[in-house]
Formats: sequence, structure tokens, C-alpha cells
Amino acid sequence: MSEEKILIKTGTNPNKVQKTYKIGNRYRKEWTQGYRVKHVGWLNYHVRLLNEVKPGYLLNYQADSETEVWCEYKEIPGVTVRDMIRIGSFRRTVDPVKFKAMYKKFCLKNYEQTFPHAHMDWEVSNIIIDGDWKDINNWDICDWDNLGTYTKDEVLKKIEQDIEDSFKQNFPGMVAHDRQFKSWSDIRKQLQADDTKQKKQKKDDQEKYA
Repeated sequence: MSEEKILIKTGTNPNKVQKTYKIGNRYRKEWTQGYRVKHVGWLNYHVRLLNEVKPGYLLNYQADSETEVWCEYKEIPGVTVRDMIRIGSFRRTVDPVKFKAMYKKFCLKNYEQTFPHAHMDWEVSNIIIDGDWKDINNWDICDWDNLGTYTKDEVLKKIEQDIEDSFKQNFPGMVAHDRQFKSWSDIRKQLQADDTKQKKQKKDDQEKYA
């Protein structure tokens, strides 16, 4: 009996038309247009790097005569940060400053584990937490389409950009459990102060990967 193939996402980038399906305990991405279909070299590159940095995650793949490319990936247990932020109890109890700091810590750890390659898409729908978010060992990441070899400056800049974009959109609606913030304005001020304190850390990170 064949497994049900459920469409869960349709990409919007015309350069890499793709659909993502859930099939049993795995995910399948199919590309039917764009450079990833026309240039099979991308698939070979993707497979080689992904097997190097995350062995066992890629389950199967195939390219069909420049009409379709597909890859199947293992399902990662847990909940995406995007979905967590939508949960009322989480939004009411999480400390946004500490959560943002842990988010960045995970992104840097992920880069350290894949160096000199990098994931390059650390946004909230790709990062998955399975258990207590305060334990970094419970964090993982999916959607490795952009995996490649980049300069350290490109990677650290992208990490900062992804974090800033994700938290600018989501954190104004989150209240710290200790009620130290009385308004969304206070939350934003605290995050800005935290960013200022982390400038020195950013410099240290750059030197670390020199």
C-alpha cells in the first residue's frame, strides 16, 4: 500500500519552483523549473555536502532528464520556532531576551559544526526544538537547500540578518515571564540594549572563524 503524499508547501521563487510533501516519516522536495532542474551539478553538490555535514539526513534523491529533481529527507522531531511563537502559553511565559540569545547561540553552533560550509537560512520555520528550549542540545535545523561554502563574513552577516528579521517580526508580541517588561516598547528597548552588548561578541565570533 502506497503512502499518502501530502502537499505542505509551495515555493514562490521563480528561479527554483518547488513543492514540499510529507510522505510518512519523511519530507520530499520536488523542483520542476529553474536552475536546480537545468543544472544537475547542483544536485550532486547538494548531496555531497549534505552527506558530509549531516550524514543520514538525506534519504533518497533523483534527477529526471531536466524535467524534475527531487530529494527526500528524514523528519526531524520537534516543533519549529515559528509554530512555538504562535502558541499563546509560550508567548506569555518565554523571556524574549534569553530566547533570542539561545537562538543566536544555536546558529553559531550550527555554523561551527558545518564549517567551512554553512546552512545559510536560519529563519524561524527552519529551526526545530524538541524539548526544553533552554537546552541547546534540543535544537536542530531543516531545509538545507542553501548549504554551500561561503566566507566567514558572509555567514556571520547572514546569521545576524536572519535573527534580526525573525525577531523584529515576532518578538513584539512576546512577554517575559517575570513581567520585567511593561510594554512592547520596553521589549524592543531591551532587545536593542542586548544587541549593543553583543557587538563585542560578534567581533569575537569573527576572529574565532578567521
